[in-house]
Amino acid sequence: MRIYIPSGEIGLRRPGWLLADNCSDKALALKPDIVCDMRDLPFKKNELEEIYCCHGIEHLLKKEVLPCLKQFREKLRPGGRLRLAVPDFERIVQFWNESRAEEAVMFHLFGRQENEGQIHFMCYTSAGLSTLMRKTGFKRVGRWEPLKESFQPRDNALHWVPSRNGSGKIFTSLNIEGWK
Repeated sequence: MRIYIPSGEIGLRRPGWLLADNCSDKALALKPDIVCDMRDLPFKKNELEEIYCCHGIEHLLKKEVLPCLKQFREKLRPGGRLRLAVPDFERIVQFWNESRAEEAVMFHLFGRQENEGQIHFMCYTSAGLSTLMRKTGFKRVGRWEPLKESFQPRDNALHWVPSRNGSGKIFTSLNIEGWK
């Protein structure tokens, strides 16, 4: 079994995946299959093959992140994969240095903030998030590139802003995976 957290405004519906979100709000693009908090997934130990948490853990308080990652690992079966997508602090800073686009940068750092569920409490670097994943027991931790996947998610893992120096796009999502 594979789960996608949170189903949110974009969501990802594909065979073999369950959508999980802590909100069953009718405004969501896709209704979740499971209404739950990512900090307390209703699965047994070693039950899940894969967890894909796309732009979710930045909504947790700093003190909640390690316990949440530990719980993700616990729910994964041996050899299971965790994929995370979060705002990429380094690339957002790059965008700031090129553009000085304050509103766009603040959106990426702190979220939309139209309600309590849209506030970012954290932002991550590749080194920092990789360290957290290793601390919770994940192995073979590294970046994954959505554009190189056979199934390309159409979600925030592909979020980008235009480069102001003409070099194209700055992808603002940090995509990290690790294995149990």
